[in-house]
Amino acid sequence: MKASLNTYTMLAKASAMKLSPNELQTLMTPPTLTTKVQSDKGETRGGAAADTANYALASALGILIFVFLTSYVSMIAQEIANEKSSRIMEILLSATSPAVQFFGKLTGIALLAITHAALYVVAGLVVNVFAPHYKYLKMVKSLLAGVDMGFAIMSLLLALVAIFMYMVLTAILAAMVNDQSQVQQAVAPMTYVAMIGYVLTFTLSGQPHNTFLNVLSFVPFISQTLMPARLGLQYATMGDAAIALVLELIVLIFLSRFGLRVYKRNVLTYSDGNITKAALSSLKGLFVKTKD
Repeated sequence: MKASLNTYTMLAKASAMKLSPNELQTLMTPPTLTTKVQSDKGETRGGAAADTANYALASALGILIFVFLTSYVSMIAQEIANEKSSRIMEILLSATSPAVQFFGKLTGIALLAITHAALYVVAGLVVNVFAPHYKYLKMVKSLLAGVDMGFAIMSLLLALVAIFMYMVLTAILAAMVNDQSQVQQAVAPMTYVAMIGYVLTFTLSGQPHNTFLNVLSFVPFISQTLMPARLGLQYATMGDAAIALVLELIVLIFLSRFGLRVYKRNVLTYSDGNITKAALSSLKGLFVKTKD
């Protein structure tokens, strides 16, 4: 009733002022506002549309990186467990050193991951050339509008280094596995850690000053998803991403150097029962300098 009375009063006043219905409609029409976000590279993107695209971009990055991590972490764990359970590991180590076997396996899986990513890129380029009007291609182009080459390269580097870190850590833990039945037990903790960054990308949009998320975006094993998401949403700078990348490289070098000692000590060791206690005990070797 109140709304009806307000409308009746407005019409009565408009009639007294000799306003036509069109003039009244024009008077009541709110102004149309166009919002643009100015980036540090001089690019502009629409307000609401940009927020939606940025959120979708952050989510897509988290999903893709999480899928890559889980795929290759599980792959290397299965390979090492298979070699140990079938006793092929003894034959391999009799023909070469543990270091060659350790880094050779990691290099092979890493090259496979790079090839996998390159195939996606090539497939996208082929579709762009032969089917430029493909609806899903247009959707991807719209999503990536405004993303420059620096962002793409930095995100790729963060993802690749993170995959290498997870693979090295997987090789260390998989060396403690006795057979295929213990693979999932060894891989599960790393899957949960990788999932943390993936899940937090969904809470990142609209929280540029969240201290907890900002700190986690620099933490290795998590930064590969959070930092690209913050960078894509313009919550972080290229300098921040470079710091996160350097921290990942430091952890990668540390794991590669000291993790080899743990790998050597456990790759030919077989123990019964739960591997959690054995893993925690063996990981202490990362911090103890021993003579090879």
